[in-house]
Order: sequence, then structure tokens, then C-alpha cells
Amino acid sequence: MTSLPIRMAAARKPKGLTDLPLEMLWKISENLSSADIACLALTNRQLLCSFVDTAFENFQSYRTPPDRDTNPDHHCFDEIRLNSQSRHPVNRSRDNARVDLLSRISRDQPNYYLCFDCLQLHFWKRVERLTWENVKFPHDTHGLSPLDLRLQKPLNISHYPTDSLHELHFVHLQLVMRRFYHGPEFGIPVESLLYTEIRAERSRLILHLTENKSDGKTGKDLKMTLFSVEGRICTTPPSLYIRTQGIAVVPRKYLEYFIQIRWWDFDIAQFYVCMNVPTPSSEFEEHFQSLIRRHCSAPHPYVADKGTCDACKKSWLFEIRPMEETNVSVTLTVWTDLGPGLATNDTHWDSHLCGWTEEAAAQHRMVDPRERFERHSVQAESPNALCVDQLYCRNIRLLKEERHREESSRSLTDYGRPGVYMLHGDPSKSPRHSRRIFATHTDEIYDSRKKASLQEDPYLDLSKLRRFEM
Repeated sequence: MTSLPIRMAAARKPKGLTDLPLEMLWKISENLSSADIACLALTNRQLLCSFVDTAFENFQSYRTPPDRDTNPDHHCFDEIRLNSQSRHPVNRSRDNARVDLLSRISRDQPNYYLCFDCLQLHFWKRVERLTWENVKFPHDTHGLSPLDLRLQKPLNISHYPTDSLHELHFVHLQLVMRRFYHGPEFGIPVESLLYTEIRAERSRLILHLTENKSDGKTGKDLKMTLFSVEGRICTTPPSLYIRTQGIAVVPRKYLEYFIQIRWWDFDIAQFYVCMNVPTPSSEFEEHFQSLIRRHCSAPHPYVADKGTCDACKKSWLFEIRPMEETNVSVTLTVWTDLGPGLATNDTHWDSHLCGWTEEAAAQHRMVDPRERFERHSVQAESPNALCVDQLYCRNIRLLKEERHREESSRSLTDYGRPGVYMLHGDPSKSPRHSRRIFATHTDEIYDSRKKASLQEDPYLDLSKLRRFEM
């Protein structure tokens, strides 16, 4: 008589959660987080039916979902939109639950990444390159609060003495580090951050100084600038570091005028390295001006100075070098720690964007981004890694090549119509498609001779040649 119940119990032994009574599943769910319950419900149809009324109730968002009918470029993970049409006030606990759930789902779906702006999953291969005209957000921003709209704000990494069309958004940091954490199918390589922009223009100040004094050789009065970006990853602790270098090549006789800051002279940039140094009235600016005066007062000296911001720990190197017979190069190299790229509220990214707090500064007091970038990063051991001096030599060589081409152009006599060249270094693309050229001249400067000279370079893709207004 006792063997029958034992055999029945053995026959009814559950082999999985789906064999448990619904009441027991509900009891188990009381000890789980909202994200745990939602993930449990998504494992199979039976569990989804069991938790359909409670699994996703904590994931509604105040953010307004995009209209797919009017926004065909939206690439949202349709099955897990978890969005609501309501616009109730911000509920950070619900947002945190959504971030937890969608982060887990994105790890199971490598082609999608969590957008911290609209809290949805997007196809990461749709992310564009790092230029102002290409950055597109695959969602509608209507209905977002100012706090969330700031997440779309690019990080300002272009400093004196150059200006740039480059825009680095959090999504680029996120996808680079996501690939580092989880594998190549989860994001973009750090090499895709390689970027170089070259400009040739007639400065308004130079035009004013040379008014009625032109000797017909307008090419000698050009202001040539180059801005380059490179990223490297450090493993302990994980973080993305970038090195930016801005170079301006100007006639030596006009160098002293470039320290005169005027709001109406757009070509005379403010001395700026980070959010913690106010400009134009600051000791930092005066320090740079004194270096320029020191160079102007001595015959062809090499002037250099370096420093680190006490708050955000940005490292910088300022150099003035004599170049050729009549020109001088002004160079500012900056090293920045962008952080681990896990969330937009990370102290690194958020403070570089909005200014550092005392708490954030205390957490990273011992970090030297220049030392980490140059010696302790993964890419520092690569045979193709360039030190600061090698980077300067490469950039100067590029400037000389572009300067020679721009001197043959007659359209650079008008201020505000510079020639802009953008070079991207994504190794996943062929070299022919990794370098693009943009012309901002309103006049047709690419005549037959110009095109012939461009075709000599196998790395240039003339099919990418376009014209647009600044």
C-alpha cells in the first residue's frame, strides 16, 4: 500500500518551471526583481501566459515612442518596445528597471544596443560616422525632457587652435566598449574612432592685415588646420581614452595677432581644454598667450608646455614649432578619459559633458590619461601605434600635402569658404572607402587638374566627393 504514493510522486516530479503549479510560480516571482520576472516570462510561451499580467507592468516609460509611419529610419527592436504613449513625470525607478531588462536582452541580441536616450533597442550597425552631418538618432525626440535631450549632445573635444566638424556622442563610446566587453559582434572597433580633418582657409584677420598689400601669392597667406582623434582602451579598470591633436599652420608674421580674442573673429578660437577652465578670461588663456609671445620675441624657438586639469585630469601638451621659412605650427594635444561606457550617468562622460564635481574629481585623482593612453592601453603595444612626436610628424606631412593642393586653388580668397577634408580610419572598410573628401566651396574648385591630382592617390574615393554649404 505504501509503494503506490511513492511511485505517483516520482512520476509527477517536475522537470522544469513549466511543470510547476501556477500558484508556486507566483510565489517564486515574489522574490524576483522586475527584470528577472520579465526575462522569465520571455523564455517560453507558457511562462509568458503565466506572467502576462504582471511581467511588464513596471517597464512603462514617460518617453514618447516614435511614429514608425512618419519615421522610416527608426530601427527599434519591435518585440521589446515596452513603451507607453503617456507623458507622466520622470520615474527613475521604472527607467532603471527598463535599463536592466533591455541590457540583458541586448546581450542575447548582439545586433542591438540599448539607447539610453529613448530606452529602446536599436540596430547598432545603423550608427553613422563621427561627423556633424552624419549623426542620426534612430528615434523621435519629441516628448523628451531636457535632461534626456542632453544625452544627444556631443562631447566637445575640438580645442584651440583648430575647429572641427567632428562629433563624438555617447553611442560611439558605448559601442566601442560594448565590443570590448562582449565580442566583435556587439559593437564597433576602437579603430573606427580614428579621424582626421584638414582645413584650408583665408583668415578674416589675415585678410584685414593684408588688405591692399597682396602680392598676388594668396596661397602664402592661408591658414591650414588639422584635427585628429585616436582612441585606445585600457583594461584595468576598463576605460576608453582618446588623444586629440589640433595643429594650425599660420604665417609667422601673423602669429602674435592670434592671441587677440574677439567674439566676432570666428577663426580666432578661444583657448579651451576642458569644462573646468572658463574662457576667455582665465589664467589658462593668459598662460597660452605668454607662450606665443615668448616665441615671437625670440628667433625661431621651440616653445612647449604641458599640464593637467586638477578636476577632470585632462592632460594637455602645447607646442609652437618653426616650420619652413615663413610659417609656424601651433599644436595642442589633449588626452581624455571617457570612462567605461556603461551608462550616461558615469562620472567620466557626464562630467566631461557638464562639468566635474568634487566627488567625481576625488574618484579619479590618481589617473593620468596621458600615461594610460601612451603606455598602458591595449593598442599601445601595436607596431602601428604612434607616439606624440610620430603623430605630429604624420599630421604635418598630411598638412603639407593638402597645403600644396590648396595653394593651386583660386577660390580660397573668400573667408568662410574653407576646403574641408575628412579622413576616416575604420579598418573594416577597404582603404578606398575609409577616406572621404568634402568640399565646402561654393565655387567649382575641382577642375580637371585638381581631379587628376586626386586620382593619383589610391586611397581617395572620388565617388564620395560632395559639395555643401557651411
